[in-house]
Amino acid sequence: SPPAPWDTKWSSRTPEDVWAATEAGAATRQPLRVDAVRAMSTDATFRADYVGLYDGEIGYTDEQIGLLLARLEREGELADTIVVLHSDHGEEFWEHGGYEHGHALIEEVVHVPLIVCWPGHLPAGVRVKDRVSLIDVMPTVLSLVGAPKPNRIEGVDLSPTWSGRALGARAVLSDTMLYGSRESKAL
Repeated sequence: SPPAPWDTKWSSRTPEDVWAATEAGAATRQPLRVDAVRAMSTDATFRADYVGLYDGEIGYTDEQIGLLLARLEREGELADTIVVLHSDHGEEFWEHGGYEHGHALIEEVVHVPLIVCWPGHLPAGVRVKDRVSLIDVMPTVLSLVGAPKPNRIEGVDLSPTWSGRALGARAVLSDTMLYGSRESKAL
């Protein structure tokens, strides 16, 4: 449930109105539990508004990150701050018949952002085409600050890719076992 004005920026209804329009939410006008949404038969209007509310949450979060970065810059701290932005998973919004995450290893769920920014130290605007993994975050940050990589760490330092060097072929693992009767893995 994003706060105003983000609650209706991409949704035609407020969160409360979206919940109230469903049988499960009509009595309480409270946000629907994930399992309730997963079990519902949804129509195109509900889905569009639900995705719009999610986009509103993203917009609000983006605004808050911007405020944090602006404050760091105003206080002269941004040049000494490595900013790492990532997500542990994406979300499915009925593209393949399912909702949320934890039940399928599909592009919408496993392809997540990884942004590393250190103004004045890292090149801006570089997009790495190599396959990377979230296990690469720690060794990358350790390398950037000049700290040694501990033994038995599987991730790799991504910083060579920012100057155009390729990581080469590598296996990246995704797994899920949050919902469903079995664990699933993708390599």
